[in-house]
Amino acid sequence: MRMDSLKEEIKHCKKCKNLVASRRQAVPGDGLTPAKVLFVGLSPGRNGADITGIPFTRDSSGLLFREMLEIIDIKNFYVSNIVKCNPKDSKGRNRTPTNQEIKNCRKFLDLEVSMVTPDVIVPFGAQATEFFLGPIKSMASVVLTCKSFDKYIVVPLYHPSTL
Repeated sequence: MRMDSLKEEIKHCKKCKNLVASRRQAVPGDGLTPAKVLFVGLSPGRNGADITGIPFTRDSSGLLFREMLEIIDIKNFYVSNIVKCNPKDSKGRNRTPTNQEIKNCRKFLDLEVSMVTPDVIVPFGAQATEFFLGPIKSMASVVLTCKSFDKYIVVPLYHPSTL
């Protein structure tokens, strides 16, 4: 499968009825393929990627993330989320994706990882970190440590929203 085909499949996914009903659009990853660094969040934000269609853009987390990339001068990267649609609660606010929603999207992220072939995976926040490393005691116990996941090095970071 090619990356453009995968992105089209993601954009037309209808596996999660609640997400399909609440999203503006499904948000595939964005960036270089292959890339040295893969940044992974939990899900697109309702005021950012759900509007733009590009992970970590427009909202405060996205703007901070993009500013940090500029400062440290990283250009060879790909950015994605575990869940490709913005999960909203009954009041239209961001909510944590369900385990089933994460399971339904897993193949998409697995395919992105295999196509991007990063040297390093940087998950943002506890849920994204646990996706790769399994249960953690706390973010403080793993942030900026190097762990193994398959053939990749995983370096967890706090989610930009915590800053």
